[in-house]
Amino acid sequence: IEHVLQPVGENERNGIALARQKVSDGIRGLLGDIDGAEDVPVDEHRDQRPDHQGQHEQAFDQNQAIFVAEERDQTVLEVAHHLRDRQGLTVITNSLLVINALSDAPGVTLIGLGGMLRRTELSFIGHIAEDALTQLHADRVVMGIRAFDPDEGLTSEYLPEMRTDRALLAIGKQVVIVADHTKIGRVSTAFVAPSTAVD
Repeated sequence: IEHVLQPVGENERNGIALARQKVSDGIRGLLGDIDGAEDVPVDEHRDQRPDHQGQHEQAFDQNQAIFVAEERDQTVLEVAHHLRDRQGLTVITNSLLVINALSDAPGVTLIGLGGMLRRTELSFIGHIAEDALTQLHADRVVMGIRAFDPDEGLTSEYLPEMRTDRALLAIGKQVVIVADHTKIGRVSTAFVAPSTAVD
């Protein structure tokens, strides 16, 4: 994130640092409180991310329901891959990539939402997906986002997806945003939720 901080003033720098901390705290919450676990480097490029498989696995208990929403980058899909060996876990998703990643995981009950396929993201959105979400509950919602700013909150550049994102945020006891350095401190066109929506 250092290259983001250089051209901005002190107020903007403080805001971006707060956003980075918010995302980092959310990821640590996702991974669980594990003695000796290192922080997840949210400011690293995806090919430089260390393997946190053991940490992901300890974070989810049996009989939990997890909603995993994927923005077609490696950040959230990595979480899905780390759930493959879990037992007694229910994963709800609107992402074809997450469905493919978990389709042959014997210990995971997989629930896929219907709806209109957004081909650029390979995810289902729209009123059918939103109606399905009203019938579901998740212990945790794990999602990516196009932009996260501490003042402007969670925003997206694709207006038709905004309502679906809001609906999926509403079904979880805990919301965890998983994002890399390119999403922090950015503001996109469509408001999705305030930063307080993230645990």
